[in-house]
Amino acid sequence: METQFTDKVNVLRKVDERKDMPGWVTGAAMSPDGKTLAVLTEKPQKSVTLFDVPKRGFKLLSQPSRRLFLGANASQCESICFDGNNDSLIVTNEQGDIMRVNTPQFSKL
Repeated sequence: METQFTDKVNVLRKVDERKDMPGWVTGAAMSPDGKTLAVLTEKPQKSVTLFDVPKRGFKLLSQPSRRLFLGANASQCESICFDGNNDSLIVTNEQGDIMRVNTPQFSKL
């Protein structure tokens, strides 16, 4: 566990990266069971990518993944969270729309 200070600057350390994300990352959420990380991207390609969480370490973005591309009607998506279970996500956009995405329909990469 890294130290987190309240009285001085905390230095961030990069623990993983993924160069082939289809767009800018605008949001991320961990599943309630802690086994899946959902990453939301916007422009040039709207999508949600699900990553299996490793049993140890922080190499979350290097794990097997599944992806679902979102349609044009999703507009500018900015936030994501799991809907109380591991099988559906809630995605919202700047236009105020709320959308549900079911994780079983994702394709493996």
